[in-house]
Amino acid sequence: ALARQAMYDARWYRNAWKVYNANHNLPRPDRSDALAALAMWDADQKLFIADARNELYFLRADRFAREFGLNVAIYGSGDEYRRLDAIAATGRAVIVPLTFPTAPNVATAEAAMNVSLERLMAWDIATENPARLDAAGVNIALTTSGLDDAGKFLAAVRTAIERGLSEEAALRALTTTPAKLLGVDDRMGTLQVGRVGNLIITDGPLFAKETQIYETWVEG
Repeated sequence: ALARQAMYDARWYRNAWKVYNANHNLPRPDRSDALAALAMWDADQKLFIADARNELYFLRADRFAREFGLNVAIYGSGDEYRRLDAIAATGRAVIVPLTFPTAPNVATAEAAMNVSLERLMAWDIATENPARLDAAGVNIALTTSGLDDAGKFLAAVRTAIERGLSEEAALRALTTTPAKLLGVDDRMGTLQVGRVGNLIITDGPLFAKETQIYETWVEG
């Protein structure tokens, strides 16, 4: 409700100033830098990112975006596989976290009895979430957000690959898709003449476990 009110206020603010600028005999609207910024972002169809704490919030965010005609990508929860068809049908790009659940404690019979089937299924299937989204035709970008150590990111990407995500799709989710999503694909995301030279140097295939990263280049 607060988010909807903010959008209504921003659009009212933009329209109020438009009317005032056309006729200065009207009362001057109160100034609000926050509403001005939001109104400008909305008018320019710039990217909004909605934080969806679960798959149901994802669908709610999509309805919100459609109500206001917003350009929205969804920062997912990692549980999108639970409503995969509905999520794919939205056509939204998904920023996919790789915060996979830890293995439940089943060391003893008593401990195992306390682990629900839902948790066991989540532990097993969550690592397939990126692959399932990609297979469903969803544009995905992978993110380090949510990881307690960004140094674990590459290992998490490799886990996703082991669970069905193709290496080509993984590379796309780290390069061209986020560049296009953020509107910088004319400068980043691929290596071409005249583009920003951000790249890494490895001694082998990027996603192979034994591969070592030698260097990181920024702007050539």
